[in-house]
Amino acid sequence: MDWAELAGWVRRVKESDLPAPPIALSPATRIQDVSRYLAALRDEVSKGPDTVRARTGALEGEIRLLMEIAGKRAEEPLPETPDHAQELSVTDAQPTEPEAAPAVSAAEPAAADDGPVIVAFDFETTGLYPHDSDIVEVGGVKFTPTGEVIGRFERFADPGYPIPPDSTAVSGITTEMVAGADPPLAVLEAFIAWAGSDAIFAAHNASFDAGFIEATYAKARRPCPPLKVVDTLEWARSLGLKTPNYKLGTLLAHYRKSTKGLHRSMADAQGVMELVLEFVAGHLTPIEEVLRWAQPLPLPPARRRRR
Repeated sequence: MDWAELAGWVRRVKESDLPAPPIALSPATRIQDVSRYLAALRDEVSKGPDTVRARTGALEGEIRLLMEIAGKRAEEPLPETPDHAQELSVTDAQPTEPEAAPAVSAAEPAAADDGPVIVAFDFETTGLYPHDSDIVEVGGVKFTPTGEVIGRFERFADPGYPIPPDSTAVSGITTEMVAGADPPLAVLEAFIAWAGSDAIFAAHNASFDAGFIEATYAKARRPCPPLKVVDTLEWARSLGLKTPNYKLGTLLAHYRKSTKGLHRSMADAQGVMELVLEFVAGHLTPIEEVLRWAQPLPLPPARRRRR
């Protein structure tokens, strides 16, 4: 079973009484276990018109799971597909274990055609204070307000000095893991170039991550780029959620999303994307809701990392 059959099946579902799925599938990559997920989708759709709500939810959930798996386990591209299969570039961000290559990044994906894209991102650092610490890992997920994942970026940065034990205790990133990687400024510039000039950046407790963007450029005596940044922490606070706190893990658990692997940049970026999609759900113009929360750099500095 491959993406060609899956894409054709989703096209037929879109032509039925179901709303269009939130993610445009493409037979651009082949993954394992497609049969199991395809069977689950077919089972839900076959239950009849009285379960449209359940069927739609199952479709969205299963397709998002498929795309997550594709991002982690993508293999070689397949040949060109028929015109009815929508194009989507999904790049794989391989797990960064101590024995893995010190830097992993996504190739430049195709841009979305329906307006600005959102880039959920997160930094792991050597400490809490931007002017005394440096970025050691950058993770980002580029997506549209409808949940279409366009690409992923994940790369280590070598600060040029040993990573403090306190930082390693939080993220698990060691000095050996970043050895040989590019310096923080080079990785940050590559990340911003990958995101694109029209991107809207989103982070949880964004003043912390924005502080490291500003400090990294300041250390090089260069002007900080005028990025537009959304803080999902402040956004969540405005919603009056019944949660004990507004940490990323707490909010993800509230929405029944995975909290596995948090305190690594890619897992945190994925979590930020999940929050943004929850926050814009039901809005007729979700990108305008995202833009309503976007602020230009510089943001107010954060003194501590509240995650």
